[in-house]
Amino acid sequence: YEEKKSDYDRAGIPEYCIVDPKQKQIKILTLDGESYQPLGIFKPGQQAQSKLLPEFVVSVTDTFAAAKPQS
Repeated sequence: YEEKKSDYDRAGIPEYCIVDPKQKQIKILTLDGESYQPLGIFKPGQQAQSKLLPEFVVSVTDTFAAAKPQS
């Protein structure tokens, strides 16, 4: 969480996502001036949507379902 954040800070990345499989959530952060602010924390049953790319929408449920090994 911190190492990449500092890399993104230095590079001026305008927005990034953290996909957290332990908490089953997607967190989107956007650069506001010199610091990142959470755009949202999205959980199963919700759609994570980018501010930078409004057409980019991801189902949190589908994201974590796709990561499960198929038997």
